[in-house]
Amino acid sequence: MFLSLNSDINSGIFFSLIFLLYFVFKKKFLSLKNFFFLFLFYFFLFLPHINIFYALIYDEPFHRTEMIRSSMTPISTIDIFKIFFFNLLGIKFFFETIFNYDFGLNLSLFILKIFFFFSIFFIREKKIFIIYFLIIIVYLVNIFLASRLFYDISNAIAFIKFFSFTYIDQYLILLFSLLSLFILNKIKNYYYVLICVVLIFQVSPSLVPFAKNYISYFKVENYRNYYTFEGYYLKNTYSQIKNIVKENRVMSIMWADPMVAVMNGIKVIDGYHNLYPLAYKKKFYKVIEKELEQDQSFKNYYLTIGSRVYAPIRNFKNPKINFLEAKKLGAKYVISKEIIYSNNLYKVAEFKDKEIIHLFKIK
Repeated sequence: MFLSLNSDINSGIFFSLIFLLYFVFKKKFLSLKNFFFLFLFYFFLFLPHINIFYALIYDEPFHRTEMIRSSMTPISTIDIFKIFFFNLLGIKFFFETIFNYDFGLNLSLFILKIFFFFSIFFIREKKIFIIYFLIIIVYLVNIFLASRLFYDISNAIAFIKFFSFTYIDQYLILLFSLLSLFILNKIKNYYYVLICVVLIFQVSPSLVPFAKNYISYFKVENYRNYYTFEGYYLKNTYSQIKNIVKENRVMSIMWADPMVAVMNGIKVIDGYHNLYPLAYKKKFYKVIEKELEQDQSFKNYYLTIGSRVYAPIRNFKNPKINFLEAKKLGAKYVISKEIIYSNNLYKVAEFKDKEIIHLFKIK
């Protein structure tokens, strides 16, 4: 019950695959007790999401009604092999810029994956082979979800548009945990490896900001540490903005994340929204329409997917954002990392921290 209440319906729905395989291997699929627990899991999984189903049936259409999934480029056989191999061993980040986000995120997982990969050859146990087989299945499903075939299917079946099945990779946490338990049962000193990995996991995210701050080759002036809550959400800066805008709404210009304003108690007209009314998507489009004419990639994204209700500006000296339309939607202020030259705005304040944030008011 607690597991299902704290599961996202996008990912939790796939637990049926694990249950099914478990019941098949145990030959207890027809057990009334197992069927009851499966029913209980899904009952409490759907319970916290009942508002979404109610809205789908009775409220106005969501923005995903017009969603069109389109893979940017077809995935070749070689690309599929590379994606599968890199994900299986966790070595993708080594082929990218060192000390990036993926490095801090995946270093400890990379060590575990390498250890797991070789363990199947030394510990010849049925359970370990089954778990590793399931891990491979998850990676293959992920590749399918990124393929042209899935995008064609999702465009043909309207129901799929309301759920993001790509979260299936969250099951890797469960599978790797089970794999660790089975290996620990066979190798008594394996917990030393786990302790080391946990320590590396705690330290590795700090390697990136450490390098950006103190190692000359990687050093970035006034580096903003996105790895910490305080560093990402800029509480000091946005608390000052909150004191000025009070209960009025703001619009943030890319790449000032509008959700940073939300987390600091500021009302907004933009943001990252999985589900919101289709009518609002069309209204906000009037705000960014002319700007999107200069950015075909983001235009295609907004019109076909539209979850990022963002306001981009390509040329801050000649912005195409319709600030008067933004004002109609309730915005009185604009937050930007750059100075915006527009007759419809006047600058209210400037805040200097790790990054300079500008606050404008719409005339």
